[in-house]
Amino acid sequence: MRELTADPEPNLQGRGIPLTLISSTSEPATLYAVFLDIASSLKAPMPMPHWKPMTVRHWPCFLSHGCIRLAPRHASADRRWQIPDCQTKRLCPPGCASPRLCAEAAFTLIELIVVIGIIALLAALLLPALSRAKQHAKLCACTSNLRQLGLAMTLCTDDAEQRFPRADFSDNLLGFPPATHSNSLRHVLFPYAPAEPLFTCPTLRARSDRGPDYPTDYNYLCVHGWSLVPFFSGFDNDRSGVCDHAVGTIRHCSEKPMIVCDGLGEHIGLSGDAVFNGGAGGVRGAQNTLYVDGHAGLLRGTLQEIMAAYQMPNE
Repeated sequence: MRELTADPEPNLQGRGIPLTLISSTSEPATLYAVFLDIASSLKAPMPMPHWKPMTVRHWPCFLSHGCIRLAPRHASADRRWQIPDCQTKRLCPPGCASPRLCAEAAFTLIELIVVIGIIALLAALLLPALSRAKQHAKLCACTSNLRQLGLAMTLCTDDAEQRFPRADFSDNLLGFPPATHSNSLRHVLFPYAPAEPLFTCPTLRARSDRGPDYPTDYNYLCVHGWSLVPFFSGFDNDRSGVCDHAVGTIRHCSEKPMIVCDGLGEHIGLSGDAVFNGGAGGVRGAQNTLYVDGHAGLLRGTLQEIMAAYQMPNE
């Protein structure tokens, strides 16, 4: 740090004012110390000195050659220390090794295109990953709902002397399959799981076509109604259903579905209509399923393979 002393102004009561010349080893924070030195010399509040316009792009050149000087506000114009105006005159201090540092900073068109291209590339890489993460999060929420419903079913069967309740397969308002009982899964389990979100799947709720026709999204394996539909004439609740059966009569409880999510392929990015394929099937989908033993997971396969799991004999 080098110090210069200018002749005092008449109104400064004859005291010298130290003016600091910033050397090449000085840090930008030195400016603050200079203000403190001047203020301590005046022993009075020091107003901000006059500056000529300076931006950050001037600093590398100015700091490297010690050309930033401070001047008191009341210094005369002829003795005021000036800052070289590289922005307007395009002049650098003598010996400047990098004249371009004093030039106007700006992006070229090619640089801008390269930056936009990099951003687009990153977006193309990240968006599919974010979409998959969001889909997986909804699947986890659906699985959690099924497990909660499984705990509620356990409480319900305990109160019913280890017997599954009588309830319709679905409470949809379309009449498919036909309702054969006076209540639904929600009516049976709501006293044990009194939370409306547990009966709706986040993935299916995002579909705009479900609307008010589907109050809930989880179905109970009661096939009394399905046996009335010609296409599903092979369903027999006495042989393969869960509705109104004793818990102990269900063998292969780790393979027997009990409560299923209504989506046949939505959890893996397919529509249920594509998996159903007009009843012909043939397209592999996946249905989130709660089994009799209480575990939940995706039941993968075509429509025929999923229906075969429904029709698995209890004995």
